Amino acid sequence: MDEYGLSEAVYAHAMKRAMEALRKVLETRLNDHGIEELKCPPLLVLHYTPVSCRIQQWILDHALLLVPACALLLGCVFTLLKFRRRYYLSVKAEQIYNEACDVLEEKAVSARSMTGEHEPWVVASLLRDHLLSPKERKDPMLWKKVEQLVQEDSRLERYPKMVKGECKVVWEWQVEGSLSSSGKRKKAKEIRLASGQHTDLSPQQRNWPWKAKEPVKC
Repeated sequence: MDEYGLSEAVYAHAMKRAMEALRKVLETRLNDHGIEELKCPPLLVLHYTPVSCRIQQWILDHALLLVPACALLLGCVFTLLKFRRRYYLSVKAEQIYNEACDVLEEKAVSARSMTGEHEPWVVASLLRDHLLSPKERKDPMLWKKVEQLVQEDSRLERYPKMVKGECKVVWEWQVEGSLSSSGKRKKAKEIRLASGQHTDLSPQQRNWPWKAKEPVKC
């Protein structure tokens, strides 16, 4: 009354209208002392319930379904991450293996052409540090994949050797009787490019060389 400057009559009328509106919305009851009490209906309570409370209540009501669903989702995510990492290791290891073959082949050919001035082998640990970045060196599985590929390659020989007073594992490319790794990859790449260009040609362009050999009828 003091804040809005209302008279007692206006205040009483406003209070009466407000209580009538509340009785239409709220539930009323008398307590043990005969005093009228107002109660908010459950539907109205849900209407004014905060969103966070609604989410918590929904989670509690559907907990039996959410727990196995979340477990299944996590299992799918972990499986996909596992396959993704396996694919990454396979592709990256093959790339590093090809680079190692190029280095070893070049080392062996240069050592043979220099008539013994250079060693034909390379220390495996030094080659690893040369080919892998500092971040990749922290992943031991990557280099193990490369070692598996090297072990399966008959063109590469792995054996221990004393280097500066320490026993090291060295890798050596077998020059005699072996095929060039870089040459095979370049040839395969050229074949793929040629086949790709051939597929891009139209049927008339593909048959043109054969039509040129046919006799011209005047």
